[in-house]
Amino acid sequence: MRLSRLVLASAAFVLAVSPALAGDILVTKSGKVLGNPKAGNPPAPGDYKDSLFQITEVTLSSVKYKLRGVPGTQAQPSEGIERIYFDPATSPSEMAAAKDAEAQGDFPAARALWEKVSASNQKWAKDMGAFFAARTFWQEGDVAGAMQALTAFKATYRDSWYLPQATRLNARALLAGGKIAEARAEFESVKELKGVPVSEKNGADFWTSWIDEQLATRNNDQAGLKKAMTAYKTLKGKLASMKDTASVQLGDRCALGVASCQIALNDWKDAEKDLERMISSAESPVTKAGAHTLMGNSILAKNATSGDRALYREALWHFLRVVCLYGTAEGAEDYRAEAMYKAGSMFSELRPSGDTDAD
Repeated sequence: MRLSRLVLASAAFVLAVSPALAGDILVTKSGKVLGNPKAGNPPAPGDYKDSLFQITEVTLSSVKYKLRGVPGTQAQPSEGIERIYFDPATSPSEMAAAKDAEAQGDFPAARALWEKVSASNQKWAKDMGAFFAARTFWQEGDVAGAMQALTAFKATYRDSWYLPQATRLNARALLAGGKIAEARAEFESVKELKGVPVSEKNGADFWTSWIDEQLATRNNDQAGLKKAMTAYKTLKGKLASMKDTASVQLGDRCALGVASCQIALNDWKDAEKDLERMISSAESPVTKAGAHTLMGNSILAKNATSGDRALYREALWHFLRVVCLYGTAEGAEDYRAEAMYKAGSMFSELRPSGDTDAD
């Protein structure tokens, strides 16, 4: 009996002096879950308590963490990490409230909460809070405010996990502000960041190709369109051996870019062949949205002077599929906006002759 009491007392002492670790979770790009291998992606509320990880710092090059029962700090290269989930029980309390405010569209409130997250004592939370606070300007449509806040973030957090995201978002803000050359340079700068993952470099290559395509289309620059198409094809070939979801989706976007260039070059046959393949086989709703939008564009472009109402109807159905089936997917917003505009403008063209607007 005395021995049992001693064992219980010893166990209680160990629990008392051992600091509790957070139950953070990492997911690699191969889909492996670290911290608690049985956790879901995203984790269920009960998955965090069984994790052996406590993340201490997240940088552009590595994720640093403590492992329960192992002295010192361990590290995983950031290149191999797809997603990080912080234990809600040990994260700054304002994080959940900030996400709720964003979901409700109250971006000033979200910004104030993210600034409080950035002011917390946890090292990993400082740049996270600062980046998400800066992002709220973009979310509420304040392009000038976004550029200013994101530029300040980049100057302050030069080794942040969020630096590539901040640079990409700043480039999008520059695009929205009509600063095309600056936006292209911003995307190019992603590739020069020390320790930046290959996936980020690939993303930057896509966006510079996209900008080149838009400029060539605007200026009716046939050579520029062919150059952009070659860049899309080169990147797509590079991505072909990469099986992670992000790379597959980026490869699809390159294929859409090639088709877009082909349409602008009046190569409708090859464009539609590839678009039909994507419509029938793509898994991503964003890819399907893009393929249907471009198919509608191709049908309209090659029959611009025919006046064939049946072809107009065919194009319209492609645009309506985007609006009704795929346009709400994250990342498909631009396709949905284009499809809605073109579908709306086509209704008057397809209205039976003799119809008049109702009084």
